[in-house]
Amino acid sequence: MSETIDRAAMFGEMLNAMGRSINDGVMIFSPGFAEVHFVSERLEKLVMRQADVLKRDSDTYLDLIDSKDREAVVKSYKKADLDGWDLTYKLNRRDGTAITVRDVAKRHHLDSVDREVMSSTITVVD
Repeated sequence: MSETIDRAAMFGEMLNAMGRSINDGVMIFSPGFAEVHFVSERLEKLVMRQADVLKRDSDTYLDLIDSKDREAVVKSYKKADLDGWDLTYKLNRRDGTAITVRDVAKRHHLDSVDREVMSSTITVVD
């Protein structure tokens, strides 16, 4: 068990280092968005929410989506059988500002644990 936790911590550190250099936010979650496994530091800054809050309740991220875009985006996140998406939408941040983002998600099969996850790369486009 501790080896799995150590690997997850190492993987998280690598993703955060990559996120700092590529300027994109990264999130890893279960298909259907029932559980968020990882939130990069860059995504925390983009949405002005801490990773532990986003991981504790996945709907916290969805609540940030502008009402005009929310239905379509939530449908993609909650549909467990999608292989991915490429969406552009507005996020409302804690300070009252809004940013437009491009969200590209892909499904991955993790052979080591026989499990599927989704990864989402979120880039500011305005």
